[in-house]
Amino acid sequence: MLSGNIFDYIDWRGDLTFEQSPVNEVDGLILSLISYVDFSDIVPEGMQEEISIYDAAEKYFEIRDIEKEKQNLSMMRNAPDIIRKLAGSERYKNLKLANYAERLNSEIQEQFAAVSIILDKKTIFISYRGTDDNIVGWKEDFNMSFLESIPAQKDALKYLEALAEVWHGKIYLGGHSKGGNLAVYAAVNSKAMVKRRIIRIYNNDGPGFSEKVINSQRFKSVSDRIHTVVPHSSVVGMLFNHNDNFNVVCSSEAAPFQHDATTWKITGTMFERMDGLSDLGIIIDKTVSGWLDSLDDATRMNTVEMMFKVLEKAGVNTLKDLPGKKNMKNLHALLKSYNSLNSDAKKELAKVIKELIKTTKEVTRQTLMPNLPRLRAAQENQNQSVQ
Repeated sequence: MLSGNIFDYIDWRGDLTFEQSPVNEVDGLILSLISYVDFSDIVPEGMQEEISIYDAAEKYFEIRDIEKEKQNLSMMRNAPDIIRKLAGSERYKNLKLANYAERLNSEIQEQFAAVSIILDKKTIFISYRGTDDNIVGWKEDFNMSFLESIPAQKDALKYLEALAEVWHGKIYLGGHSKGGNLAVYAAVNSKAMVKRRIIRIYNNDGPGFSEKVINSQRFKSVSDRIHTVVPHSSVVGMLFNHNDNFNVVCSSEAAPFQHDATTWKITGTMFERMDGLSDLGIIIDKTVSGWLDSLDDATRMNTVEMMFKVLEKAGVNTLKDLPGKKNMKNLHALLKSYNSLNSDAKKELAKVIKELIKTTKEVTRQTLMPNLPRLRAAQENQNQSVQ
């Protein structure tokens, strides 16, 4: 069978119900991505009312500016296209959506959203949204490096346990990027009676946790049900620890664009596996972990605060506001904001950046040196084939 992506998969499996073909890892990703769609004023809050994916999609495309929606979704700008595809699929279109929740609070630095997807009368899937275009959400992600828990994680747990009080069937949890981390956090910290009802937790390229959490009994109580997937040059998914228990899959893109889950290759009902991370993936993993290990919590916190203080003062509220090839208007504001930092703050930030450069060089040397004979042989073979 030829490989494809999740759009191809929806075509391949689109005529089979979940009774005919149960939830698999690709479904776990697709259902996780549904929460990226802004269903406010479309999907009811709470479990008293529900709406089918077909009807929700129809209303969504009727009232939303889709191009604007895509701009707000950062790496998962294809989410509206996914929901359109699902609405035309027999497998997904009649699934019911309910219990929509969304919060964006700059004061407590939280970006959170979730939706419940009813698969049948006895089974539900909680889909947690990953980080979108808002700088608030990105700062919350960085806060994971020094906080035991962030507001979105606490709300993810509250969401699960509140649902479990009114839903008495089995539960799947899933998310992409930060959403995957939220799904694992909620499962790990839920009450024993809730844990027993969890079938599987899908963490799709989401950050891991501290060694303390990984080694805890509460983590071990659900670890056999956590299904973590990362692309072969993963950046986000290799942050922190996964206890080396993750599946490496093939992407059609290069890092960091592999974080876009629509680029992951699929054959049948599975992602195409790789033997391990690519050299670049190993370098990214070891560099970030080594760099973070070299910084104490106070330094991490101060660095994050300084970085986002500069962004905030420059009027950067979303990723679109950052200077780039198509947008240089905020570059001057960023430089002005950086220059407003006192000398001690600049020195501390420079020290942290210098440590990152040092770690990158050392890890790159250690990773590539043993592989030089293989890389040279591959280059020679390529040259011979060209000749």
